[in-house]
Amino acid sequence: MWGQGAGNKTNSNCHESALKAGEDETLVVLHDYPSPDISEPIFRMGEKLRVLSQEGNWWRVRSVQSGSENYIPNNHIAKVYHG
Repeated sequence: MWGQGAGNKTNSNCHESALKAGEDETLVVLHDYPSPDISEPIFRMGEKLRVLSQEGNWWRVRSVQSGSENYIPNNHIAKVYHG
């Protein structure tokens, strides 16, 4: 019993750490979103974003440049990896 409780607590802490790590990820916009043909873009190609939350194929993000927050589909963004 004691081992089980300790294991669950460890798994919980690992999950919380993974969520926090994801929130610090930097993304870059691959295409203006939405397309200028539809309306004025909220996010521009090359703009850097921070992840606030992930909800399926839609991510809530904050622009590093402007500070604006909104949702963007995950096919319009890419993660930035640093070595």
